[in-house]
Amino acid sequence: IKRAIDGGSRRYAELEEAAVADLTAAGWRVDYVVLRNQSELTPPGARDGDLVALGAAWMGKTRLIDNIEIPSRPAA
Repeated sequence: IKRAIDGGSRRYAELEEAAVADLTAAGWRVDYVVLRNQSELTPPGARDGDLVALGAAWMGKTRLIDNIEIPSRPAA
């Protein structure tokens, strides 16, 4: 997700769906993968810069909960 957003993608729902599909294919039972605005944890809009990807998934009896911050990139 981070790589795609860093590359300019703003198709957030598609990125979330692809992440769930990738994790499921690798054997994870996914609770959620979502992108949110860092400051308010609301769904991101077109003008939002700093994002966070949040996810939770199970492997067997172990549940992993993780996040990764995706800071906005300064204009070149």
